[in-house]
Amino acid sequence: MSPTPIQNVGWGSIVKRTAVNQFRTWYYRQPSALRTIVTINVAVYVVAQFLHLWPAGFRFVMNHLALHPVFPDILFEPWQLVTYNFMHTSGGLSGLLHIGFNMLWLFWIGKEFERMHGSRQFWTVYLVTGVGGGLMCLLLQPLFPDITGSGVVPVVGASGSVLGVLMTVAILYPYKKIGLLFFGVVRLLYVVVGFLIIDALLMLSSSGTAVAAHWGGALSGFLFAKVLRDELNAPSWMAPLFGGRRSRSRRSSGSFHGPAGPDQGPFRRNDQHQLVRLAPPARLLFGRLPIDPVERSRPHPR
Repeated sequence: MSPTPIQNVGWGSIVKRTAVNQFRTWYYRQPSALRTIVTINVAVYVVAQFLHLWPAGFRFVMNHLALHPVFPDILFEPWQLVTYNFMHTSGGLSGLLHIGFNMLWLFWIGKEFERMHGSRQFWTVYLVTGVGGGLMCLLLQPLFPDITGSGVVPVVGASGSVLGVLMTVAILYPYKKIGLLFFGVVRLLYVVVGFLIIDALLMLSSSGTAVAAHWGGALSGFLFAKVLRDELNAPSWMAPLFGGRRSRSRRSSGSFHGPAGPDQGPFRRNDQHQLVRLAPPARLLFGRLPIDPVERSRPHPR
């Protein structure tokens, strides 16, 4: 009888399987809404890079899914107010940085928010603030076309929604802090204000940034948080957006109560009764990077 051959399993395949299994485990441990939103954004980005090789297909996507903030055209394709929030279409390093910074900020700030407020609320904030950014572009387009996009230069990117999420958290929990390299630990609210100041400066340049989408997202997040804090009344027809009531809870400005209690979980109080984010080293390294502006992509050259 001939000996049975022994199958050699290389270390490379073992390491690969281990890495894939670890990533899968980590992936499914993330909050469901955040996981889905990031996955959609990344998938659309990858598809867009291949579409650059097919100019006709790229133009079709940009014409019908990117935001064209022009009346009355938007009335015939109103879904653009939602779809543009999931589109990062630029290629090269700038496009990679655009989606990378947006998703990192969304992950850093949105993760705890979803775990405390639920997936439905996180979806609501992301979509409402994104739509708010689109509506701001529509409102300001006749007066300031350079910061709002146009029928020829559509608006794409999740920066309006991301800034809206940051503003919502900053207003709900004004003492929440994050670590920033070179700046130390600062309040998230100050970071958001800093982003808005940068947006104001971008108006003076020809950066091609849809600043109005940032403003609209931040304003929508501000109003959304005020309703949740019972500091602003929302119309009754908007009640489903706030869990079936005009506001979900009454929170003091200094509390961030997680599932384990007010002084446990990812946030805790310090001696001055302020909320300090227990940031890992990665956040201290990358937290300084601002949200990359909502890009305005021109259709692919014919």
